[in-house]
Amino acid sequence: MKNKIAKFQILFVFCLSLAARPLWARPGDLDSHFHGDGKLRVTYEVLPALESASKVLVQEDGKILMVGTEGTCFSVTRFTPEGLLDESFNPDAYPGHLVTCIGSDRAYGAALQQDGKILITGSVDNKISVLRYTAEGHLDSNFNSKGAHPGLQKLEEGTGAGRDLLVQDDGTILVAAEYRDPNHALARNGALLRLLPNGSIDQDFFQGGLFLDNPDGLIKNINVFEAIAEGPNHHFFVGNLLSSSADGTKGIIYSFLENGAPDLNFMDEGVATPGLGKNFTLQDIALQSDGKILFAGNLWDEVLQQGFVFVSRLNSDGSLDPSYGDSGLSSFPYVENYDDLFALVVQDNDQALIAGSQGGKRMSVSRLNADGSLDEDFGLGGVKTVDFGGASQLAYSVAVQADGKILLAGSVDQDFAMARLQGDSADLGMTGISDWSDSGPIAFRFDLVNRGPNPASSVDFKVKLPAELNLLSIEHDGHGCQDQADLRCHVGNLDSGGIASITVLAEPVSPTSDGLDLELTAEVSPGQVQDPDLTNNAITLSHHWENTTVANGNNGGSAGGCTLWGVSSSLDLSIEGFFFFAVMSLPLIFRPRS
Repeated sequence: MKNKIAKFQILFVFCLSLAARPLWARPGDLDSHFHGDGKLRVTYEVLPALESASKVLVQEDGKILMVGTEGTCFSVTRFTPEGLLDESFNPDAYPGHLVTCIGSDRAYGAALQQDGKILITGSVDNKISVLRYTAEGHLDSNFNSKGAHPGLQKLEEGTGAGRDLLVQDDGTILVAAEYRDPNHALARNGALLRLLPNGSIDQDFFQGGLFLDNPDGLIKNINVFEAIAEGPNHHFFVGNLLSSSADGTKGIIYSFLENGAPDLNFMDEGVATPGLGKNFTLQDIALQSDGKILFAGNLWDEVLQQGFVFVSRLNSDGSLDPSYGDSGLSSFPYVENYDDLFALVVQDNDQALIAGSQGGKRMSVSRLNADGSLDEDFGLGGVKTVDFGGASQLAYSVAVQADGKILLAGSVDQDFAMARLQGDSADLGMTGISDWSDSGPIAFRFDLVNRGPNPASSVDFKVKLPAELNLLSIEHDGHGCQDQADLRCHVGNLDSGGIASITVLAEPVSPTSDGLDLELTAEVSPGQVQDPDLTNNAITLSHHWENTTVANGNNGGSAGGCTLWGVSSSLDLSIEGFFFFAVMSLPLIFRPRS
């Protein structure tokens, strides 16, 4: 007996030490479920040359598209959610990877249509160009089908490159671009082009399908439409990378109506020039849920002789929002001699992610709260750097998956590179045990555990009883559930690391002397927060019940007095659940011999 007690004490301490360890990663940590260590660096022998990803997109099924340039060709690669090459994409040529060479090509922007087709914008032989691929990875011959290269729309007038894309609700495609008019070759224009869903130019948009912000060809202006974002009521906003003149270099935000006309209710007849300083460039724009406009880029302070990356916010009318950051501006001094900011995305909770590079030596991403302050819970003080070990490391794109995880894509030296970080999620799991006494009902006990880094809100528990059982009650931490008649229990909020206990009491409808084999299924939903792993949100408990009235005169009970542990293949056993099971099993282990 002493040996048994000693073994129990060792096991008890071991379980407690494991339970004290955090079972989740923090926001900003590399996701080890992606390609093994959270990082992916690839090079292809199709065209050994400079390889760089300019855009990362996430499909509805969770697969990941990396769009970029391979040598002088367009490149698209598709990965599974785990970061493995998806060989069902372009299976007839280079499974998982496709390369399209038309001329001297370069990709900048990309977007997904609702039907899963892939749009890319950039340049072909220094002309503004848009390509469309099918979801399977083939050039879409129905896109500009009457053109010289079906699947490609190329603006033959002037020179330039598409920088960003926006697919509108009606399927039309807006392209933000840089354009040089052949009659004013020295001037660079910000340009907007709209295509119909079939790839032809929309002649009803503005004047002949093309809008130029510098139609007079003034040489002093250097304009590039760098980013585009959709606003309410089919309005859209365009960010001008820079406008270079005697007053310095400044970014500009334009607001347009659906038909391409300037929105005259937006700041100065549709144009906002924020007063952030004499010299700044605008790299990306995005909208918050309340319609306010975020824009980000790089800023140079001539007084301090210091460079900054920045995020600023405009009200919906184009005025600077003084409640954001410091009088409308959140800026962060360069860590290295020169840092880069290339991409901005807004999460569902209005936190902003900005991605780029620290001195070209490491990929970097920062997260800002809705008020413009750094999110101290993300990475190290709000900033996460990713080091692939290369001499040049740049993140050109950032995206947020449906489960809150964060994707970065760009280049390391001359290779494609991508990383995935932990985001905001609540990872719910559930363990369970069934038990009863000779004179009482059957009790099914469940522990709900939040292993994620964030609280889960509006957590709901529901149970499915077999026809052979009548529900007596559902209790949450000793209190009855108001909606138990619907076989549900509203748990409410569950903090990170929190545990909620649910007890379901039931009794057989018609006990028989032959006994009953019972199965009870329960599942839990995380409510308003994403759960990255739904496979551990359900559990099935098995229970064998026998009527022992004839044998011992009781109303019902167990033939042997043992507790059954029933699980399904989706059960994710936690340390807490194991410890709970061990404690519940102690009376069985140490019960006296009869």
